[in-house]
Amino acid sequence: MSFQDVYKMVVHSPKTIFIIEFKVNQSAEIVIQQIHDKKYYEKFQHLNK
Repeated sequence: MSFQDVYKMVVHSPKTIFIIEFKVNQSAEIVIQQIHDKKYYEKFQHLNK
């Protein structure tokens, strides 16, 4: 594992889906923007959560 490794996690709850990305040496704002820019949420939209 290096400091450039990235881990993504998707957590399903009864009403919500959480898309989480873990990065080293980047701000939360950058990571959240990347989630929006890359549209990670699209493959979960059919679940209507």
